[in-house]
Amino acid sequence: MIRLKEYTVRKMISQTGLSVQAWGMKHGFPQTTLSNWLTGARNIKRSSLEKLAEALRCKVEDIADIVWEYSGHGVAELEADREEISGIFGNLTAPQRKAVINLADVISDANRQAQRIEEEEV
Repeated sequence: MIRLKEYTVRKMISQTGLSVQAWGMKHGFPQTTLSNWLTGARNIKRSSLEKLAEALRCKVEDIADIVWEYSGHGVAELEADREEISGIFGNLTAPQRKAVINLADVISDANRQAQRIEEEEV
């Protein structure tokens, strides 16, 4: 998930001397869309984020955080989860491993489809 740094973006826009609405119109971002991105009411897709950063003359990292969600844990806990999963996986029989891999593929495909739908909405 991409989370805009609302305060930072608003500050950068205000430094141009324009309102958010005027700045958005000048750079081709409809006011409603820009407002929804800033408040988190709508997710911003990566391509739009890159255009926004370009218009603000900054790096994507300056105006957004990429939030990786995994089982309710943050990125720092992924390594511990990976080690635990590897231990469990190593104790499975070959048919069980195959079933786990097939399930992971199904989940991955569903996540990609959900992401495409989300990107089409923005």
